[in-house]
Amino acid sequence: PAARPVPPPEPPDPPDEAPEADEPGAGPEDDLKAAFLAEIRRGKKFFHGTVVAQAQRIEVAGDTITFSFSPTHRALRTQFDQMRPWLEEAASKIAGRTMAVVGAEGTGGAAPAAVPAAEVARPAKPAPATEDSLKAKALADSGVQAMLDVFAAEITKVEEI
Repeated sequence: PAARPVPPPEPPDPPDEAPEADEPGAGPEDDLKAAFLAEIRRGKKFFHGTVVAQAQRIEVAGDTITFSFSPTHRALRTQFDQMRPWLEEAASKIAGRTMAVVGAEGTGGAAPAAVPAAEVARPAKPAPATEDSLKAKALADSGVQAMLDVFAAEITKVEEI
């Protein structure tokens, strides 16, 4: 029996188009934020890994970029304030206009409720560490920072051992 010829494969579907400007996450503020964070990562890698990565929220509104830190991160906020002139210069260069970079105190959660005296005497169980808290702890470690400065890498998954 003779072999039948195999028809050529069909061409693949065209790739999806880029997001439109009115979709969330595709606005000029998001582009400015991404470019600004990339510049910080490139120019001040240690600062990015220790301070910027710990910000609760980074928002771009008009000519202002706001970094919100939790009330427990006062030391990070001090480091942020010391680096503010460089940050404003970098942001202005990227945006092509004068930009203000400010640090704000974010929400630290609600104040703890009063605990009855019977519960105070009993030690609390330690809460299981989340991957985000483990990643933050790893990024704060000087040995990890030294490795990240030497090798161009990014921490994607952290497990407690």
